Amino acid sequence: MRSQSLFFLLGLVVLSLCAVAFIACSDDDSPTTSNNEGNLNDPEFQAVQEQLNTVVASTVDIFGDGLGNLNGIPDDADMEEVLYGPGDPADVTNVEYDETTGWHTITISRDRSTYNETISDRVQFRNASGTAQESSSGAAQLTYQHTWGRTMDDQSVTHEDYTGQTDFTFTGINGSQATINGTFNWTSNSKYVSADSTVTREITVQATLTNFTVYEGQAGWNSNTCPNDGSMANVTITMTYTKDSGNPVTTNWNADVTFDDGLMTAEVTRGSVTWDYNSQVCTPSVTGN
Repeated sequence: MRSQSLFFLLGLVVLSLCAVAFIACSDDDSPTTSNNEGNLNDPEFQAVQEQLNTVVASTVDIFGDGLGNLNGIPDDADMEEVLYGPGDPADVTNVEYDETTGWHTITISRDRSTYNETISDRVQFRNASGTAQESSSGAAQLTYQHTWGRTMDDQSVTHEDYTGQTDFTFTGINGSQATINGTFNWTSNSKYVSADSTVTREITVQATLTNFTVYEGQAGWNSNTCPNDGSMANVTITMTYTKDSGNPVTTNWNADVTFDDGLMTAEVTRGSVTWDYNSQVCTPSVTGN
């Protein structure tokens, strides 16, 4: 089954943003320590940090979904809706295979009682010569494009709408080490409604993944999706904050992220102020050392 943790993580973002909704979020002067070192308790930074952590953790999850296609489409088979969690008779699903380009595509539209959700996955396998092929058997390269979005029906209450797009290419899957490059773009629109105020945020994140590496686990490729190394250089984050009828305030941020055996090290900047932190996102079961 496809990972559902991304949707859970995005839900946590709403709660985190609510916690800092009324803490001087529109102030252009972020608290700093000496030498333009950002204060890790700065509420604006914490909101951005939450978004960055969500994108990073979701990237690792999507690595697993991408590599899972090696088993999910093993023998000239179509992509299956059952991999995407519990369905409903009202869901609209379309499954296609393009013999000319080698793309497997599945799109799912779900209209639930409180929200609408869309999911689109595209998968292409290539052999060692670069020629597209129908199944994963003997493939040397896998491209996985994942698009998803959710819109809540009631826009007047506290909620979050979001859309995301990833385009990852996995090379070396005919060996024991895969290298992953690609892009991750997403937009979150959240609203927090309280008894005396309403706060909205629009946050966009654009990240480029460079030379992430994972090693095949003992139980197959998707049993070890924690990267041994890799980087997201010059991640751009734009956050627009509005409180009640006030003017929107937009701030621009950049981040550089590196991985070392599942340990993420991040440097976040806004203007001349820099915040540094690290987090053990995961632990690889195979290091290749």
